[in-house]
Amino acid sequence: MGIVIELAFSVLMEVFLYNLGRVVVFVLSFGRARSENLREIIGRKKPEAPGAKQKIIVQASVTQLIGGLTLTAALTLLLTM
Repeated sequence: MGIVIELAFSVLMEVFLYNLGRVVVFVLSFGRARSENLREIIGRKKPEAPGAKQKIIVQASVTQLIGGLTLTAALTLLLTM
């Protein structure tokens, strides 16, 4: 039973909250910031051309935290109405 709960929590954190955080980061920064994607975390990054417009990159763990805070705030507002 504990393994199932751990797996469900992991899926919640890795998938749902990360994707929610990606949307929130993009919207609140008006497109000036973006979240790390899986290729940047695991693989090699391609070198950027000099003079290319660079965006602020938010770490994946911070993106999950932002998604969790957003979900908590939304549920709190929903339950207090």
